[in-house]
Amino acid sequence: MWVKKTPTEMLEDRRQEKRARFLLAVVLGAVSCVLVSITKNWHSVYQGGDFFVTLAEVPRRLPDALFFGLIVGLLFYRFKTKDRTVVCFSCGKAGYIGTTSRCSCGGELGKMAGVKWKKDPANHRR
Repeated sequence: MWVKKTPTEMLEDRRQEKRARFLLAVVLGAVSCVLVSITKNWHSVYQGGDFFVTLAEVPRRLPDALFFGLIVGLLFYRFKTKDRTVVCFSCGKAGYIGTTSRCSCGGELGKMAGVKWKKDPANHRR
């Protein structure tokens, strides 16, 4: 059965989610920085040029690439979608956030991030 998490559990989950989102944003920013610093634009490749820049060009392209990687990482960190899953405390049915805060069974819907699964000892088979 679904039970609400304690405030300390919710705080720890939020902290872990922020840490994971930050690390993923840093990795995505670094990868985009590297790609921008070593590759040419598609127009020059289409014209018959090389796809990669020479090693002499990389230091000149690095400031723009760092700026681009920073922007990509910040945008990812800011706009990453949150979990929209909700669960009914009465019947256990899961769904997505909609216009109603009540389940079809009459139970209250809560965000999936705020609940955890706990085995019901009365219905547990051995």
